[in-house]
Amino acid sequence: MSPCDAFLTDVQCAAERAGLGEVRRIDIHDCDEISVIGKSIVVLDPDALDDPVSGASDLLDCPSNRVVLFGKGSGLIINRHAIRRVVDRDMGLDVLAMALRSVAADADKVDKACIPKLSARERQALHLYGRGFTLKEIAQRLGISDKSVETYKGRACRKLGLNGRAEVLSYIEPFLTPAAM
Repeated sequence: MSPCDAFLTDVQCAAERAGLGEVRRIDIHDCDEISVIGKSIVVLDPDALDDPVSGASDLLDCPSNRVVLFGKGSGLIINRHAIRRVVDRDMGLDVLAMALRSVAADADKVDKACIPKLSARERQALHLYGRGFTLKEIAQRLGISDKSVETYKGRACRKLGLNGRAEVLSYIEPFLTPAAM
């Protein structure tokens, strides 16, 4: 079985667990491993992009698209506008199914007014934490103390009802993307 077939099989299995129906594979010019669930949710293996930074820009930069990243190479594209959830393959198909179910539910009732307001520092700290940086690394990047990072991250997690890095990873949305890093 090719990596592309294995990816499609994994996504189909997760979609079935989530009760979302059939998955179809589509091709875009610089990515072979892309699956669409229903009419609206795209599941993408970031490692399949020829150029992660500029690849699939039509797909990844459109805020109305709903993209779930399923794979390891998410770091370079996690802040693109269409990204709704990030699931590492090591997390398994149940976590992917949960993420797909959540994105499908969000698609039905997206109301930006209901999203808790986060400060710029809270967004930055949560974004970097979700990308896997330690509190010390985040503090160095932002030029603030470790304790301040913990405060901003904790406050953002409380506002959004998130517990732990796995939930932060699965929740990173375009509105969490820092305006300037």
